[in-house]
Amino acid sequence: MLEGLAGNKLKTLATACLDVIRLVWQDLEDKGMPADKFLTEFFRSNHKYGSRDRHAIRSSVFAFFRWKGCLEKIFDIDRENIPGPALSAALAADDPSCPVFPFWCDVAPDVLAAMEDPMERLRTVTNTDLDLDSYDLVPEWMPDEVPEASRQAWLDGLMSHSPLWLRAQNISATDLIRRLEAQDIHAERGSEFLVDAVRVKTPHAHPDQVKGLAGNFEVQDLSSQCIVWPADPQPKEKWWDCCCGAGGKTLQLASEGGKRVHVFASDIRQDVIAQLKKRMLAGGFRNIEITTPLGGSLGEYDGVLVDAPCSASGRWRRNPEMRWIFKQEELPKLAKTQLAILDKAANAVRPGGKLIYGTCSVFDIENMGVVKRFLEARPDYKLKPFKNPHDASKTDGTLTTLPCHADCDCSFTALFVRNGGK
Repeated sequence: MLEGLAGNKLKTLATACLDVIRLVWQDLEDKGMPADKFLTEFFRSNHKYGSRDRHAIRSSVFAFFRWKGCLEKIFDIDRENIPGPALSAALAADDPSCPVFPFWCDVAPDVLAAMEDPMERLRTVTNTDLDLDSYDLVPEWMPDEVPEASRQAWLDGLMSHSPLWLRAQNISATDLIRRLEAQDIHAERGSEFLVDAVRVKTPHAHPDQVKGLAGNFEVQDLSSQCIVWPADPQPKEKWWDCCCGAGGKTLQLASEGGKRVHVFASDIRQDVIAQLKKRMLAGGFRNIEITTPLGGSLGEYDGVLVDAPCSASGRWRRNPEMRWIFKQEELPKLAKTQLAILDKAANAVRPGGKLIYGTCSVFDIENMGVVKRFLEARPDYKLKPFKNPHDASKTDGTLTTLPCHADCDCSFTALFVRNGGK
């Protein structure tokens, strides 16, 4: 059945994978808990699972929710009834190397390895002639909320994993890559223009594997780095990251120009501020100051970054389970909050200063919808074109980043300038 794993052990592990999927599904629907957070707590409480078992369980959970929409067209599935062959089908599409894949499937993994299309692998192991496509990967209403120009790239991206992206910090990307290679972690430069972006090529590599490089890199997807790209802060400028979260973009902003920009950071959540403080200490940042949430003085800053709370639909490659609980009626509420934060933060920008609005969403109402409403309400602002970091073309002042650009997540960013500057 599977070399190196005895039949009883394989059966036990396969059963555990199904059991954990049910638990994740229950917590997801009852509490809205993301799968990665659930699994972290689950493994902390269940020490009996070794590294191979944890990997198999994680692979099974994320494969199942990534392909759940297609599986439901083929199998009779609900929270209490997940057929084993359905999990094997999901793993065929997602990760045929997972140890439990062969338990319910007779198709050899090496046969599937020759098939580049994950949908073809899924059809092969289920022997189905049903019409399946990327639109089945999300609830029926979702694609219409995504601009047509971005829709297919977003859907196609949902069929695959996001790689691990890093941002070199305090050292060059070249030096970081060299040091990672010394630890048998293969990586490469990820962007011509985002010079600190590094893409890890080693499958299943985890940041915790990296030794002796604390403060020299941050885990940050390329799409996230693209949000800060238009800022281009100059030495001695004052910038405010008003929704800083755990501070990935704060640190990126503060790293620009040899740490000669002064960055103020705020967030209403004290737990994420605590994480930012730890990262500041590790990276040796003395040019970041924690400030009052949304307390910027009128006209005080040369630039303000608004990384607004959003649906996170651009990150659903990493969290495929979240697409199944997000409700369409939440979108107008989010857009209202985003516009309110952006409007208030805009008051803190000096005349001639910059205002950046970013989300990790693909939904139009959260992105261009907010931009248009903001410009209608604030005649003292206009969009400022900037260079596209993907192809060096000139943008209209907005940028949408998609998996087709660099095998990354999705993000949106807009650069405004306040009227009245010299």
